[in-house]
Order: sequence, then structure tokens, then C-alpha cells
Amino acid sequence: MSEWEWPEVTAAFNVIKATLQYPVDEGELGSKAARLADDIAFICKTAADPFYSNAAWVIWESILQIVYCIPPGHSWQECLVQAVANLSCREEPLSSKFKHSEAFMWKRLPDLNRTLLERWNPPQYDGRDFAEELERYTNVNSSFARFTGASGRIRFLPLPIAQLRIAHEEASENKDNSVVEYQLWVATEWIIYRGGQLLEEFIDWEGNGQELDDEEETGIYGRGPLAAGMRSLSINRWISWKRRLTEIAASGGGQAGKCYSQPNLARTGQDGGRGGR
Repeated sequence: MSEWEWPEVTAAFNVIKATLQYPVDEGELGSKAARLADDIAFICKTAADPFYSNAAWVIWESILQIVYCIPPGHSWQECLVQAVANLSCREEPLSSKFKHSEAFMWKRLPDLNRTLLERWNPPQYDGRDFAEELERYTNVNSSFARFTGASGRIRFLPLPIAQLRIAHEEASENKDNSVVEYQLWVATEWIIYRGGQLLEEFIDWEGNGQELDDEEETGIYGRGPLAAGMRSLSINRWISWKRRLTEIAASGGGQAGKCYSQPNLARTGQDGGRGGR
């Protein structure tokens, strides 16, 4: 069933889009984002049976359809990022029907991970619509790299790890230059916006002596050929990414240079510092 066959998705999409389209001065973006967060909360709070149980999924699906079309740095993206951050600070459930369910508190951004898992489709390199798919994929990565850290701790760790693995741990000799460029861009976007939090996760895992099971080591957290012999959640792996980005920046890589200039990356792997945004 297509997401657009859900009338609730269409209705939520229209409400969110209308608020984003409402003109405000640049200095009023924060109040516009707060209004958007209130609109989203109202949709979920007033959801009727049986729709209420899927209300959060409907919200993320609606937002996903919008961010596919929003380029990085667009004012709509910033408004959505601020709205999601606003919601993640709310100590309240989506609706009274979930008042006894911690999983459906706004601060947990319920169903965000589920939606990302269902809709995370990298471009098919040999497809006729590759350019369009590429644009959509870079747009959605740019937005969700910002969304997933809205409450201060990175959500769904495999997403940035997968992008960094593809860009920095797989041989690029047989890839088209446009493919390599987009993979580096996406990976760097995650480092810029979630790099400090990602490092914290690695530090915590090593510091607490936690171990992944075999399936996780080779699956969602798996390493590429160029990272063989490293643990999946280790500081050494982080340092290898940093080294690779340093090399790219030195050779004139624009996005990598932007990433390396970030304080959170410049410190990591040297003093064990914790950075982030």
C-alpha cells in the first residue's frame, strides 16, 4: 500500500506544508518552527481510532515526502529541524491514549527509526533516474542527519555508520566519479551534524566494555574491506574515518574540507574529546 493511499498522510502533509509555506521574516523562524511543532502535536493528539496507533509514523512519512524535495540549507529544512527539536523536548505523550506508554513520549520521537528503516533506499547506480534519486537521497540524508540528534543523543546509529562505511571503507576504483562524490558528501554531512555524538557513542562502547554480537558486527554495524580487523564500534575506526577525511580535504575536497574544519572532528582521535553540535 502506497503511503499516499493513507488519507491521514495526505492530510498531515497538507498541514505541515501549509505551515512551512506561511511567510515570516528571517528572525521569526523560531516562532514558526514552534507553531509547526504545535500543529504536528495537535494532529497526533486528536487522531481518532484506529489511526492514533500509527500517528507518529504518519507524521514522519509526511515529513519524509517533504524533505525529499528540500535542498540542504533551505529555510524549510531549518524550520523542520527546529520543530523536531521542539517536539523532542516535550515531556508528554502523543495523545492521552499513550499516557502510560514511555515509548510514545514525544521526547523519544516515536517511530522515527521505523520510518527511516522502511524508507532508506540508496540510489541505484545503473538506474535511468539516477540523478533524481541522487538528489532525493542527499536531501533526505541532510535533513535526517539533523533530525536524528534532536534530543541530544544520536538515534539509530547504523544510518551514519552505513554512510561512512560506503564512503571510506570500500574501494572506489571501480566507481563512477559522480557516485564517489555523492557518497563522500552524504558521509560528511553526517559527520558535520552528528560527528560529536557519534564519537561519544564509540567512547561509551569502548569505555563500558560493551560488545556487539556476531550478527551486528557483520550486519548493520559491519565494516568495509578497508577497515578489516577493526571492531565496529571503536575509536580506531573513528580515527580511520578522520584520517581519510583529512586526506580528502588536503586534496581539495570541498565538503570534506568543510567537515574537517569543524571543531568536533579536529579534536577527535587525538585527545578523546567530546564534541558535537
